[in-house]
Amino acid sequence: MENSTLFNDYYHDLGIYLYLIPIISAFWAGFALLANKQHSHSQKYLAAYLIALGFGMIFSFYYDRYTAEYKTEILRVLNPLVSIFCSMFVLFYMTSLMQPKILTRKYIWMFLSGGALFSAVFVLLEVFYGDTTHTVSWQMIVEQTTHPAVIVRLLALAGLVFFECYIALRSLSMYFRHKKFIRETYSYEEDINLNWIGWSLALFAVFAFSDLLWMSQSSVVAKVMFGVLCTISIVAIFWLGFRQEEVPTEESLPETKEAQTEEAAKEASPESPEELAVRYPMERMKHALTEYFEKEKPYLDPELSLGDVAQALQTNKTYLSQLINGEFEINFYTFVNQYRMQYAIDLIKKQPKKPETTQLIADSGFKSRSVFYKQFRETTGCSPSDYIKQVRGEL
Repeated sequence: MENSTLFNDYYHDLGIYLYLIPIISAFWAGFALLANKQHSHSQKYLAAYLIALGFGMIFSFYYDRYTAEYKTEILRVLNPLVSIFCSMFVLFYMTSLMQPKILTRKYIWMFLSGGALFSAVFVLLEVFYGDTTHTVSWQMIVEQTTHPAVIVRLLALAGLVFFECYIALRSLSMYFRHKKFIRETYSYEEDINLNWIGWSLALFAVFAFSDLLWMSQSSVVAKVMFGVLCTISIVAIFWLGFRQEEVPTEESLPETKEAQTEEAAKEASPESPEELAVRYPMERMKHALTEYFEKEKPYLDPELSLGDVAQALQTNKTYLSQLINGEFEINFYTFVNQYRMQYAIDLIKKQPKKPETTQLIADSGFKSRSVFYKQFRETTGCSPSDYIKQVRGEL
């Protein structure tokens, strides 16, 4: 009987270790990001999130182990205060990746002030309307819906859910805008497409779910699930954020080849798109663009950008983008990769011997094997190996 009691007591030795693992993971991940000398500006906000999360779990652990009489209380007083500030750091991180220009001190202080106001209101409501003689459990929520303590906690929970939904929707909106910008400006997506944003939001959701599970259940299974899910989420979020470098955005482009070509294009063509349309009608510019691609083959450069082409044609990016979108009804990314794919198909037809796929990818200007295979299937309806067999009459 005694052994059974010890086993079911989550806060015996095993439970402590399972709870300390995500705490240690959060601090380790946060400080590892800061210790990396090559960390990006956005990674500072991710590190702040992880460190704040670590402190939050420490406070919750202390409360749950040494202060709380019951282990089934839902939304302890400290939880919404920690969660609201952790959520802000998530928002700052997403914004710094995709719209860094708007992440000003005013923007940051606006949200921090809002979080402080939320915390102050919640604490005051707890002081005047909370009930320290009750533990706000799910049973109390169902049976005493009008109890002041229940109403206060539910209002706090509603505020948290609203803010976290806002972060998710805003992050997705920034992601889709960023993806559109990439496809209208670059001929490749590798390392700059931020496709992992959806995964990171899912991981944040998994952590929120495990946190809610821990706050509302007293079983060993629920506690173990929290420790495992929380640790996995922290490690995965750290890994995704650690691998991601600064990416080009509409508002802020780094001093790279793209920035240099854009400046050169501005010097070569200071006119506005409207002025260029008068001097260079769409049909004339369309002809110049296709002739340039057919003769000079700039698409063989795997990192070709809209700025590079604008400089070569002595125009600006805005006018050139409008031309491609309007006259060809596709974006720059698709426009360039169509030329690359046609070049790859021509190589297959011209070469007497079966070409190696790796060399074919490099020769046609693609940066990755996966993109090449995807484009090839969309164009021909089959894989490169099957197409080569068709061309040589082997099928």
